[in-house]
Amino acid sequence: MTRTLAVAVHDDGWMRSLLLSRTDEGTWVADTTTRGDVGLPLPGLVDPEAVRAALDCDLGLCPATNTMPIRRLRLLDGDVPDTPLVMAWVEVPALRAIRSDQAYGSAGPGRVRYRSYSRDFHAELMVDEHGAVVDHPGLGHRIP
Repeated sequence: MTRTLAVAVHDDGWMRSLLLSRTDEGTWVADTTTRGDVGLPLPGLVDPEAVRAALDCDLGLCPATNTMPIRRLRLLDGDVPDTPLVMAWVEVPALRAIRSDQAYGSAGPGRVRYRSYSRDFHAELMVDEHGAVVDHPGLGHRIP
């Protein structure tokens, strides 16, 4: 499970950062900084209780954070049915952490089914032998 996610975004005249941590008791806490006005919602946890069931966070626009649930559910070991999960999803560039209801399942060798119910999105991800995403349709792929 994820213990800590640290992320920062910046552009000309503004920056913001988020340190999102999960305590031993399962509570998510956020430490944020902002500089400048960018017209985005404030960073941080929107509703800490809504993400209490989340074991991991999912950084928007970042296929790497799909690896944690893929490995935990052992999706590369065989035919694992779609499994619902709650994630602490971090919007980019706002860096707001919100609840995201998702599901992951095995789709064959080197393939994983992914669905976000919160954003009405689904895809078949290609992964390597370690569960790291090598191709996330519409988002990106790893360059050899």
